[in-house]
Parts: sequence; structure tokens; C-alpha cells
Amino acid sequence: MSSLTEADRARIAARYPATPARHRLYLVLATVLAVLLAGWLAWAGGRGATPDVVADVHSFHDGGEHQITADLRVQRKDPARPAVCTLEATAENFVRVGELEATIPPGTGRITRISVPVKTVNRAVSVTVQNCRPA
Repeated sequence: MSSLTEADRARIAARYPATPARHRLYLVLATVLAVLLAGWLAWAGGRGATPDVVADVHSFHDGGEHQITADLRVQRKDPARPAVCTLEATAENFVRVGELEATIPPGTGRITRISVPVKTVNRAVSVTVQNCRPA
């Protein structure tokens, strides 16, 4: 084995200088920033993925030429707070023929079932929940 001479060590040090302290500082700052960003994304994604009120149409019944009744299943984080859901009734040709902002009263359980009649200008063949929010 050969040992390095002082000249070899100087040549190697000149070719491969030590990393400046500021490069290490930049690396630490970038790592901290990346961890904070990942934490914020996880928090924001989790918050947005669980809305306060979710509703869907469990079934609906034809109420004649000018009404359709929707049976809603409403799930709330806080059942003591009322909710407001916007319902839209559509005709066979997909034209909106009725709309209603239904108030869901406070309940005791997280899941509430309620029937909501929606008045229409023509016969409706379907009804959907457009959005829900706490009142």
C-alpha cells in the first residue's frame, strides 16, 4: 500500500474542497421547509376531505307534474347545528325544473334522514344534492 504524501493531500484538497458551511445551512433550511410544507399539505388535505355536512339522495318519489320528493341522508360533524342543502330537480331532457334550499333541523345523531318535497315547473325525473353547509 502506498501512503499519501503531503503534496498528494494538498492536491486532493485543492481538487475536492470542503463543503462551505452555508451550503449545509441551505440544505438544513430546505429540509425544514420541505417538512413544514408536507405537514401543511397533510393538514389541509385532511381538513378538506372531511366537510362539515355531507348529504346524498337516498331515494326520490314522483309527486306528480309539479313536485318531486327526495329522501335525504344527511351526515353532520355537529348534529346540534342545523344545515342547509341545495337540491336540484331535473327533467327528462336534463333541464333544471326545480331548486330548493332545504333547512335540515338539528338532530341527536350524526346521520339524519329527512324527506324534502321540491316544487317543479314541469315533471322531474331526478333530484340531486348540489351542496350542503352548516346553517
